[in-house]
Amino acid sequence: MRGIGLVSRLIVVVWLLGVVGCGGSGGSGGSTAATQPARVNGNIVALNGSSSDVDGVEVEVMGTNSFDVSDDDGAFDLGDVPLGEHEILVTVPNPDGSVLVTFIVVLVFADGEVVSLRVSIDGEEFVRLSVERSCHDRDEVETRSILQPTLLGAGLSGYVEVKKDDDDAGDFDVEIEDLEAGEALTISLTDSTGTMEEIDIVADDFGKVDLELDSEDGDMLPFGVTDVADLEGVKVAILDGSGEVLLHSTVARLGSIPVCDDDDNEDGERQEGRTRLTNAAGVTGEADVKLRRDVGEDDERFEVEVESTNVNVDLELWLEDPDQPGVLVLIDAFVPDADELDEVEVQLRTEDGETLPFGVASVAELIELQLEIRRSDDGTVVFSGLTSVLRRV
Repeated sequence: MRGIGLVSRLIVVVWLLGVVGCGGSGGSGGSTAATQPARVNGNIVALNGSSSDVDGVEVEVMGTNSFDVSDDDGAFDLGDVPLGEHEILVTVPNPDGSVLVTFIVVLVFADGEVVSLRVSIDGEEFVRLSVERSCHDRDEVETRSILQPTLLGAGLSGYVEVKKDDDDAGDFDVEIEDLEAGEALTISLTDSTGTMEEIDIVADDFGKVDLELDSEDGDMLPFGVTDVADLEGVKVAILDGSGEVLLHSTVARLGSIPVCDDDDNEDGERQEGRTRLTNAAGVTGEADVKLRRDVGEDDERFEVEVESTNVNVDLELWLEDPDQPGVLVLIDAFVPDADELDEVEVQLRTEDGETLPFGVASVAELIELQLEIRRSDDGTVVFSGLTSVLRRV
């Protein structure tokens, strides 16, 4: 029988394996090559309905001088962190100053890379870790969603991970620990249309399951998608031999690789960020928000497109004000075309003389903002998410 009890200290290992990044300088003799520390920053995010506060969370790279406390917006900056493997201790306080929960993230940093962490919490639960890194010759982005145990699955631990670099369609991984050796399980996946896919797995002699689907090795991703980012919102359930749910989670948004601050932005370079928004319960179809800029040219684009088969009403676009965190402002309205009721879009392009939201000069000022698509008749949110960071294309 599995043990039951509150787990207050979670360990999640994220391997950021790489070689010398754009910040490092080469040298002859191999061992004498100059290196630079990684630069690490991030945000604490409290999920909808969470009672957690994003400010006052302590983030420390153990064994170093890198320490910070998240501000009112949840932001923290650990500055320069030495290369190699480190334990990052995150301490979430109660309002009275006592410790609510602590957990450790183990990270391996490469030479000169820039790492942005997004730590999502919900009360006493560590729910998700997103890692975006750049200034690296093979930039990668990954998001791990912690598998939450049911009563039957108490004592088990695991995660669902999506990961992508510039060279392939991406990886989909599921890892579970603390099982019985030889225990048979089923990974059940359900997409936004209700389509299901199941994968049968068996725990190894150490009670561990490690499913790895790597498109670069020729593996087919779930539902036959050609980009792992399209798995955002897929519900994951781990079932025992009798079909009972032991663990569950949802595939999170896969962010984009930030543009490296150390690199010169050359004229003609294109940068883009794209996010697939999350459907509200009962809403079918999909919605995307895309940011695009062509450096050196007056061509900045902010685009939102909605395709839904059961929301055939006027919609409104609400976006977080970059100068007022947490405050969403009405930006524009979607009016369905009489011939295409299920497809609507908003496109703002500076090259056409249009003004970007809030009058900003560049879409680079609109990254990682909360965005909602609402019904205009009753204000109900039908799609929501965050605008993406920019990456080179």
